[in-house]
Amino acid sequence: MKKVLLMTAAIAAMVFTSCSKDENGGAGKDATHVSIKVSGVIQSRAVEAPGSTAIGTIRLNDGHIFVINPMGGVTYHEALNVIQATTGSGQVLGQAVAADSRIYIIGNIPSSDLATISAKTTITDLQAAASLMTTQVDYRDAALANSNGIPASIVPGANNTATVDVSIKPLISRLELTQIEGGTNITAFNVKGVYVDNYHPSFTYAGGFAGTMFSQDQSATFTGIGDAGTWAATGTPLVAAPASGNVWAHNVASGALPRFIIALDGVKYKVGSDPEVDLSGTTYYLTVTGYNNLGSTVFERGKIYRIGGTNGITFGEDDLGLTPNPVDVTLTLEVTIEEWVLVTPDAIL
Repeated sequence: MKKVLLMTAAIAAMVFTSCSKDENGGAGKDATHVSIKVSGVIQSRAVEAPGSTAIGTIRLNDGHIFVINPMGGVTYHEALNVIQATTGSGQVLGQAVAADSRIYIIGNIPSSDLATISAKTTITDLQAAASLMTTQVDYRDAALANSNGIPASIVPGANNTATVDVSIKPLISRLELTQIEGGTNITAFNVKGVYVDNYHPSFTYAGGFAGTMFSQDQSATFTGIGDAGTWAATGTPLVAAPASGNVWAHNVASGALPRFIIALDGVKYKVGSDPEVDLSGTTYYLTVTGYNNLGSTVFERGKIYRIGGTNGITFGEDDLGLTPNPVDVTLTLEVTIEEWVLVTPDAIL
């Protein structure tokens, strides 16, 4: 299942070839007055952790418009006025810019990073800037930027006008899990935590990652991104899941390949006519170390990776480990992708 969820900023530019230097404030006859018009909606999947599976909308709350010259320098930047840019004739830039300028738009810049981002003087430095992934609660406000990572050129049109379409999408990826199912021999279990491992703490404004990778290694005390709680397995087959219609959902920086670690307790299993084995009182771990049907070697920006699709993970007693990241157990999952793009890989246990 794939949904194309893009936002297009249509930027109309009126070129005044007869204006003098005085009239353009020294900008020259090639100066272009640019009117920014944002149209369309970026739609997403889950909007909260654990994350509703219903379609939601990523909100464009605010943004910044960067004017880039042919050498890659930032010649002008201005805050995006969302109301003006989405209604009427759009937002007119407060300064005329050269007709060969290009446009880079970033939406939903974290307030703590706005001053740093606004001070960048080249597109290279702008895209290399990093922002700490600080929240797992809501990604309706995910940071957005030009979809292909390239500033959009102003294309002259008829009647001394010029336009440029800027498609923007999230700079991050999303890792989701719908449920955990016990295999044929599993007779009882509880989920006590779903955690992300081997991830980078920050994303860049080019849609990549930054910072030293967080790795849980084999520690049983988890301190990284994750949901701790108690989700009892019920039904036939036994399934543990978040609230109805929700998923465990986590924001991650794109460009790497994070993994899942699931903590279980209250595990019991029975093989054939053998007596039931009671492992209650001990925490066991499932470690997702790889993915099938991923489509690439890393997680890509603007995509949601839903592990195992609607079926999630199914495990057996042989998949259990006493520590995360066991050296003798590998869990590989299938993935599917959806736009935002949802990817549902199967797990390799």
